[in-house]
Formats: sequence, structure tokens, C-alpha cells
Amino acid sequence: MTLIHRMLIEGPVLTRLLALLVLTLAWAAAPQASAQEDDEDSSARIAEERLELLTTLASAHYDKAGLLAEQGQPDAAVRELRLILKLPFPDDEEVARQLFLVNITIIEIYLESERFAEAEALGRETLEKITDRRPQTLAELHIFVARALRGQGKDQEALEQLNRAIELGRSALEELD
Repeated sequence: MTLIHRMLIEGPVLTRLLALLVLTLAWAAAPQASAQEDDEDSSARIAEERLELLTTLASAHYDKAGLLAEQGQPDAAVRELRLILKLPFPDDEEVARQLFLVNITIIEIYLESERFAEAEALGRETLEKITDRRPQTLAELHIFVARALRGQGKDQEALEQLNRAIELGRSALEELD
């Protein structure tokens, strides 16, 4: 079992998210089978190298953010994570999912530092902008928004968000049956 796989299974939340980010971005960077000519192979290699470099940068920013968060510097950690979101990753569904997890990490940092209004705002913004419309993803976001609302004493709104998460989860389960 590789270190990344062990981190994915055994590590704390930030470590598991980092491992998932590294694995996914590495998967997205993997060369795709192609019957194209040398020019296209060269372009693919350049694109692959670019994605590998972006992945390395994202990993470094993520590790730095984790360290800053552990040192009690949530603002610096959030700034570092936002740098990942600004990297010029290709428009890819799996990369978008990993960038979504970066937003979730920012929301978690806000919640842990009791910055509930900021967590709520980012959660709602992410709900509006997210391209991954899978029920599980949406339910996760509604749960985070509910936690932020609860921290602000907005229990009724938190219940509404939790009901949405439950509804999404049940609906998704029914579709699987």
C-alpha cells in the first residue's frame, strides 16, 4: 500500500482530502490512449506535464494550508487554499470535484474557527455555482450550510437545510433501488 493510499484510509480529514486530491489530479494527468500522430502526442505530453505541475503546486498549497490551520492561523490557511482555486486547471469533471473539496475544506476551517457567517456564505455560493449536481454532493453542502446556520443560532434555517440534505439522500437511494 502506497503512502498516498494509506493517507487516504487512515489520515485525519485534511490529510485524507489531500490524498484524494493528489490521486484524482494524478489520474486526470495520466496519458490517455490515442491513435494520434506525433504532434498530438507532443501536445498531450505538454498538457500532462502542465497538469502534473499544477497538481504539485496544489499539493504544496494544501499542505501549507493544513500546517497553518494546525498552527491556529485559519485566515492564512484559507488564503492558501484559495490559491489552489485560482490555478489554471483544465475544465474536467473530476478536477472540479476536487476543487469542490477545497471549498469544503475552507468551510470546515470557517466552522472550526466559529466564523459561521463566512461558512454559510461560502456554502450557499458553492451550492449556486457547483457543476457536480449529484445528490450526495448537494446533500454534503446542505449539511455544511446547516452547521454554519446552527452556529449563528438560526436553528429553523438549519433544519430546512438538513431536511433538504435528507430529501436528497432519500431520493438518491430510491433511484438506486
